[in-house]
Amino acid sequence: CVAENLDSERDISAFTQSNFRLCKLLTPYLYHHNALWSQSSALLWAAKCGQEAIGQRSLGEGANIQVTDEDGRTLLWWAVGEEHEAVVKLLLEKGADLESKDDHNQTLLLLAAGKGHEAVVKLLLKKGADLESRDNFSRTPLFRTPLLWAARYGHETVVKLLLEKDADLKSKDDNGQTLLLLAAGKEHKAVVQLLQSSTLL
Repeated sequence: CVAENLDSERDISAFTQSNFRLCKLLTPYLYHHNALWSQSSALLWAAKCGQEAIGQRSLGEGANIQVTDEDGRTLLWWAVGEEHEAVVKLLLEKGADLESKDDHNQTLLLLAAGKGHEAVVKLLLKKGADLESRDNFSRTPLFRTPLLWAARYGHETVVKLLLEKDADLKSKDDNGQTLLLLAAGKEHKAVVQLLQSSTLL
């Protein structure tokens, strides 16, 4: 096969695009080459950009589901952070680590809750993500839980989802700030009302 004598993915890609039949025949080889020689970069790109079909194809050709970027962030970290629900689901189904953490001890649920990604939070909770995980983000680590971060940023729906799963209403960060203090301090009135009504139940 001519493609086997081409060293770079760029050359292989150019060769496959020279003819429709070649493209169909050699695309699997291109993905396989990427998995073997380019540290599964196609799969990492798919996770970052929400390209589920490319993710499926890459995994089918042997891409490494444990691959990380240069900063140690996993495929799931990127998919969760960018709210690519379909890719998150795919990676979890293929065995990616639900409780993987970044260099700040930040779990996927912490990341999704802090960003207010409701659909991804639902998916992670359904899979059994740790409700009370704590990060050590920032110069002076605050060790906040997913619920504390969601309250801090005013993500009302995410706060509600976490409370429905019995997240700890009495949790505090390392500065002693409660959920109510964090929400009220940023004038997130809807979250304050939700927390107040929850404490009365």
